[in-house]
Amino acid sequence: MIYLIFDSEVYGLNFIVTKMPENKLLLYGEVKDINSPATSLTFSNKLKGTDGHHIGSTESYIDAISWILNTLTSKEHGVIKHRSDISVIGHRVVHGGIQFTKPTQLDEQIVSEIAHYNEFAPFHNPFNIKNINAVLEELPGIPQYAIFDTAFHQTMPPKAYTYAINYSLAKRYGLRRFGFHGISHKHMAEETAQHLKTPLEKLNLITLQLGHGCSICAIQNGNSIDTSMGLTPTEGLIMERRSGDIDPLLMLYLLNHEKWTYEDMMMQINKMSGIYGMSGKLVGIKQLLSEINDGNEEAQIALDTFIYRIQKYIGSYIAALGSVHAIVCTGIHAKYYPVVREMIFNNLPAFNIKLDPQRNNKYIKDVSGKISSDDSAIPVFYIRQATKRAIAKEIYNYLQNKT
Repeated sequence: MIYLIFDSEVYGLNFIVTKMPENKLLLYGEVKDINSPATSLTFSNKLKGTDGHHIGSTESYIDAISWILNTLTSKEHGVIKHRSDISVIGHRVVHGGIQFTKPTQLDEQIVSEIAHYNEFAPFHNPFNIKNINAVLEELPGIPQYAIFDTAFHQTMPPKAYTYAINYSLAKRYGLRRFGFHGISHKHMAEETAQHLKTPLEKLNLITLQLGHGCSICAIQNGNSIDTSMGLTPTEGLIMERRSGDIDPLLMLYLLNHEKWTYEDMMMQINKMSGIYGMSGKLVGIKQLLSEINDGNEEAQIALDTFIYRIQKYIGSYIAALGSVHAIVCTGIHAKYYPVVREMIFNNLPAFNIKLDPQRNNKYIKDVSGKISSDDSAIPVFYIRQATKRAIAKEIYNYLQNKT
């Protein structure tokens, strides 16, 4: 069976084609700058060992999906003969609230219900929906399923998901903590259980997603019991452009003194803050490290603050779990920068966590493994990110269990 899996973002998307049940990757790619005259499609065919790149104009996600489907069926780069060879289509959807807790088949009604959560994930859900609608139009006869980032965290207890605000207001508007990156946190947990050769339901883990968005999760006996993101994907850890935890009155102060609109404040929190805002508009860890080497004090403070926030959450989750069998990390900041992992884990003396320098430099990019020393009180693992393959696996298992 051929699965086509999408992970969409602001005017862009990533995709893979994988063969199930073995989850064999056949092709992967990315489309950037959709709805512009300079849209780009890049892809890599794992079967033929070929890569491709195309630049052109698109007016919608439908155009981008058409590009992808033409590539998948082309003689030179394709992995299928006809569109009908695709058995199942999967989508990552960021916010599903408490309503969507399992793989959900998509149709017009379900998409309209997902849209109810757009206000809580304005830079994610609307673009997930744009892509879903485009695929529904281009491939109407093929079943499509959504996997929700919020679903894994539905096991959090009330003390972890409740905000200390007026109860009637919270109830009226459904204001609570949901958590995100659940697909990735679940994948890290499952992979770590295999490394430890222990059933997941017997493990307590702390998982770190360190990408453009960052979050941390406390997992007890295989279930999420707390996570850093909340009602929206802006709470918690410092991220590339999102603020993470801040005093709410800080933004109200600026709203008043800067005469911001609601839209201005949304942009400041989601796009102008985090590492980007603190460092003077540097984008990503690579630029940050380069500027630090050149003596940029703002860049150094930004990195120190980013690391310190992660360490504070690790300490609090160790306290919440009581005992921890492993700490796990993934995402681009963990994937490419062993120095970031070193800064996080070698500066937690109270917990006697130690990285092995050789392992820390060995297990990078697409190679997963244990990066801590044998005498570390808590083992630390790097797990390669595989969100889209995790989506394929979850949909496949769901469909098998239904039959």
